[in-house]
Amino acid sequence: MKEKYEQRKIDETNFNNYSFMFLTPISVLNLFVHEFEPIIIYRDPIEEKLPTPEIVKSDGTKFAMKEIAYLHFYNGEQITKENNNEVAKKYGWGSGHKLIQNYSDARKRLNTKELSYQELKNRIDLISSIIHYLPDNKKPKLQDDLRKLNLDLENKRDY
Repeated sequence: MKEKYEQRKIDETNFNNYSFMFLTPISVLNLFVHEFEPIIIYRDPIEEKLPTPEIVKSDGTKFAMKEIAYLHFYNGEQITKENNNEVAKKYGWGSGHKLIQNYSDARKRLNTKELSYQELKNRIDLISSIIHYLPDNKKPKLQDDLRKLNLDLENKRDY
């Protein structure tokens, strides 16, 4: 038993030098009582590659999640839990979880009371960046929202 304890002490010292963290003391004890080989997980980067986007910007880059959410909002297309992953994959993203959150923010786009000056400015820049990708019949709503947001920005500047 003493040999195991001494061996455990040596392993603990080495272990602390690498600053690993375990969730429970039991897992630490199990680690030091049994000899172990390091686990190496080989990942194939080809399999993990994100889908190639079907829809890209005019400069060839893919849309950001926020841009996708605002585009769908202004086009009148809903993003739900049922279709979020499909929409994300069309634009070259792996998951659509964040897309739902951004779509929810897009629906509250004119609620600017809690936003700082910089956050409001960033929102205006975001909305301005997608105007070129909307059809002409959808642009008036976006331009009206931009006018309202710019007025709010001017009011925040006065503070």
